[in-house]
Amino acid sequence: MSTSSTGMSGFWFVISFFGLLFGVVCSVIWKNKGGNALSGFLVGLLLGIIGLIIVAVADPNKGRGSTSQGGIGQGAVRECPWCKEAMKRDASVCPHCQRESTAWTFHDGRWWTTDAQGEWVFLNELSRDWVKPPPAP
Repeated sequence: MSTSSTGMSGFWFVISFFGLLFGVVCSVIWKNKGGNALSGFLVGLLLGIIGLIIVAVADPNKGRGSTSQGGIGQGAVRECPWCKEAMKRDASVCPHCQRESTAWTFHDGRWWTTDAQGEWVFLNELSRDWVKPPPAP
């Protein structure tokens, strides 16, 4: 065996090692930010240190529009009161745990539901507080 073939096999070993290392690190970072772990792994594996930088500064939820946790409108999501997973705000059955909860209603640009006393309240999207409308005159 010549020294050039030994050097090449060592080179590919180092490349593979660092590719897998960056893949695992990017996978963990991307998953902790709410993204798909496999996507993070592939970015790290294929792009190395550049992939690590991309994963560190990118937002996995950007570009999803109103389906993100803080979105306003018909596609917005809320937390299931039972399993704490994301579900559509207008859904009455959680797709994860299959338990029922009161569906929210989108009306006049606001999300409405009933509170513990059965009175209608709406979600103030900016403050993330529930607001009880003033009584009708």
